[in-house]
Amino acid sequence: MHTTTPTAADLRAEIARRRQKLYVIAPRVGLHPNNLSLVLQEHRPLTPELAERIMRALDEETRSA
Repeated sequence: MHTTTPTAADLRAEIARRRQKLYVIAPRVGLHPNNLSLVLQEHRPLTPELAERIMRALDEETRSA
């Protein structure tokens, strides 16, 4: 597991680094792609639990690719 909670900026950078699409990650997180985008743009709150779910979804997507 991750030791510190990533910020929205950290998650945006990680998504870009891994060349992932929000419409692929969003269902794994349990959000609509528009809502995930709002969270990553800091228009909606990013809870530690949601940040962890996003990181897990990125890890799963990277492993399955």
